[in-house]
Amino acid sequence: MSLDHSILLAWLRGAAYLASLTPNRLSTAQLIIFGLAATCDRAGQPATYTSLREALGNIAGASVKNTYKIFFEATEARPDGLGWLYQQPCPLDGRVKILRLSPKGQTVVETMLKAIHTL
Repeated sequence: MSLDHSILLAWLRGAAYLASLTPNRLSTAQLIIFGLAATCDRAGQPATYTSLREALGNIAGASVKNTYKIFFEATEARPDGLGWLYQQPCPLDGRVKILRLSPKGQTVVETMLKAIHTL
C-alpha cells in the first residue's frame, strides 16, 4: 500500500469516527474546525477565532465563530453542544479567547488516533 493510500485511509477512518459521535447535521467544515483546534491545542498553541479564520479561509464559511460553538458544552440555547472544546481568555490579551480541548475532547482525539493507527 502506498503512503498516499495509507494517509487517505487514515483520514477517512478518523473522519468516520468523529462523524459517528456527532449529530447528523454536522458539516465537514465543522469537523475541520474541530480538527484544527484540537491539533493547535495538542501542539501547545491553542487556536483563536482569528487564527481559525486565517487558517481556513473560505472553507469554514462566513461565520467560524458560530460554526465551532457546537463543540462547546450544551446550554439551554444550544442543547446539542458536544463539550469537546472550551474557551478561556488569552493570558497575553484577555479580550482574545483561545480554544482548548476539554477532557471529553481529549478523549475523543485520543480514541480517534488509536482508530487511525489500527490500519
